[in-house]
Amino acid sequence: PGRVSYMLQKDLLLPSRRIIDNVCLPLVLSGMRRTEARAKAAPLFERFGLAGCELKWPSELSGGMRQRAAFLRTYLMGADVTLLDEPFSALDAITRVEVRHWFVDVVAELGLSALVITHDVDEAVSMASRVYVLAGSPAAGVPSRVVGEVAVTRPAGAPSFELTDEYLAAKREVMALLG
Repeated sequence: PGRVSYMLQKDLLLPSRRIIDNVCLPLVLSGMRRTEARAKAAPLFERFGLAGCELKWPSELSGGMRQRAAFLRTYLMGADVTLLDEPFSALDAITRVEVRHWFVDVVAELGLSALVITHDVDEAVSMASRVYVLAGSPAAGVPSRVVGEVAVTRPAGAPSFELTDEYLAAKREVMALLG
């Protein structure tokens, strides 16, 4: 407890709260005054692609913006490790790619340790420095187990990682492990 912040697949923003109050929720629940929580969160809105959205309602944001707000809320939990469970699966293909690129930049900039659970091989390879491939089916009573690990190397200065030989090599390795 307190060492891992967790972001679910759905953004779970409260429709009755403005975005600033949605992202401040973990701070307020931990005992911080609302004005202090807002002051702590406000400077982060620009970096999280939400500048100007502080007083909007969740229904006024696009899917990608809602996910950024949910990630900001998760970040404000202040845990050592951030665990994300298929965080971009509900987004359309174009928004998903944009948000993945944004996420990789933010994680690097803020020095976060993030563990992303996904069924999307492209998502795993494009976002990770290391991909662990699991096999099993817990729903069917077969426990998950790690069947392999792939280190992902990003070439310096590549304009689009997904178009590099390194990306394709890592994707081939992951696909081979999936059998």
